[in-house]
Amino acid sequence: MTPALYRCRRYPSRADFLRETRRHFAGREAENTVLLGALHALDRERQASALMLAVERAGTICLAAVQTPPFKLVLSHGDPDALPCLATWLAESALALPGASGPADLLDGLVAALREHVDIDPVPEFQLNLYNLTALVPDTGIRGSLVEASQDDVALLLNWQDGFFEETGLPHDELEEARAYLGRRLTQGEIHLWSLDGRAVSVAGINPGGATPTFPRINFVYTPPEARNKGYATACVTRLSRTLLERGSACCLIFADEDNPLTNHLYRKIGYERFGRFHTVNFTGP
Repeated sequence: MTPALYRCRRYPSRADFLRETRRHFAGREAENTVLLGALHALDRERQASALMLAVERAGTICLAAVQTPPFKLVLSHGDPDALPCLATWLAESALALPGASGPADLLDGLVAALREHVDIDPVPEFQLNLYNLTALVPDTGIRGSLVEASQDDVALLLNWQDGFFEETGLPHDELEEARAYLGRRLTQGEIHLWSLDGRAVSVAGINPGGATPTFPRINFVYTPPEARNKGYATACVTRLSRTLLERGSACCLIFADEDNPLTNHLYRKIGYERFGRFHTVNFTGP
């Protein structure tokens, strides 16, 4: 496919970007959960520095990408033949991207196209399976109950965030972001605890995944070491998933490291089904 047939455009605001890409994402919201979630979390002050791009061919958008500094570029689903056009735009803009993420096959194509223009050394960071759940599942029968976390739980949650990031290997800048936005997430009811006899033993969070709660993604699934191997995380995720579906969500989404058999087994046991692979790479140069 001739690259000249494609054109890359940058949008000045989230509203403009979402208006123009609406048809591209329609019916594909679930597989674009990271990109749409990043846009949803973008406040007005940070929109000026955000990179919101779309590649079109013959007036139809066929690929999109978003970067909110200091985080990685996130690719949407799309036409692999549009990747050289996106890579050319990025290279000509001389942007110092820290890395990229997206559907595994498209990410590999973008990296290859970028290396035609710039000297980068892509270092793999995460290889994730994306799971979804569309049907109600029975509760586990494990003792305890799901409760919404409150401001009274901040100290506990900050400690658990540290443990979660240390064990998953997520970058430090994302930990700082998570700590900064914890209060807002609590206010919006996005953090839930599994409580046993009045004591929190596990946690799971919700990322709305876009401008509507139709495709929420469960994240920040963590149980402290002293409470593990008792089924609390399974109970927490199961009940939270059921709650979201009962509230009208089309599905629930969750990521699992491809190399972690425990979490993959846990989510499949609950009823989640894998429907995509999402990879991330860091960029380093000479």
